[in-house]
Formats: sequence, C-alpha cells, structure tokens
Amino acid sequence: MHARQDFDAGRSLRAFTSPTFNAIRDQPILESTAEDFLRLKKGQVPPLIHYLRRLHNLALHIGWLPWPVLHKSAWPKPKHVTKRALTEKEYQLIIKAERNEERRSYYELLWEIGAAQMDAAQLTAENIDWGR
Repeated sequence: MHARQDFDAGRSLRAFTSPTFNAIRDQPILESTAEDFLRLKKGQVPPLIHYLRRLHNLALHIGWLPWPVLHKSAWPKPKHVTKRALTEKEYQLIIKAERNEERRSYYELLWEIGAAQMDAAQLTAENIDWGR
C-alpha cells in the first residue's frame, strides 16, 4: 500500500474511533437520518466533518446506503486554514515533554531535516542523497 494511503487509513481509523462518532456508532446505517448527521457535525472541527463525509460517501459507494442521507449541498464548505511550521520554542517544548524515546528521536529527525510528517513517511533510503 502507498505511504499516503497508510497515513490516511491511520487518520481515518483514529477519526472513526473518536468519541464524536459515539452518537451513531451502534446505529444501523440504513436508519441514519440527515438530522443524525447534522447533529453529529454541529460544533465539530473541519477534519471530523471531513471524515463523516468520507464515511457517508463510502457507504453510498459500496451500496450500504441506497441514496444520500445528506444532500451534497447540505454539507458545510471546507474551511482551509493556513498552516505554519513550529517555532523553535514550540519544538523544544514538544521534545522536553515527549517521554517516548523513539517518538522523541522521530521528532528530532523531522526538525533536523525540515520535513513534515507526510514527507518523512515517504522517506526511503533510495531517495536520500547520501553524498550530501
């Protein structure tokens, strides 16, 4: 599996197992209503809304739902936030607080090579310029 798919699968699993989905977790999907989805998404952060929509679209695609629970126009528009890098002070606080040695080393590697987590997830020996 491609590194991006592995990464997305991990995020999806964390999102779907989050307490946010408890309200519909044991509910048969065919009994889901637009009100259930609207209540679930109310006040939630954009990533959780994104995963709720992904779950909805997957259920449609594989035939678990005969038609959409929530019309395309009823979903909130994604709000893109400007991303920024960590400051050195933030980095130092993270390193100081991290008790897991392996994770701390991983964070140090990311900082030293200036890589985002996704960049590092795709890092292989073949794409390193060992001479430099």
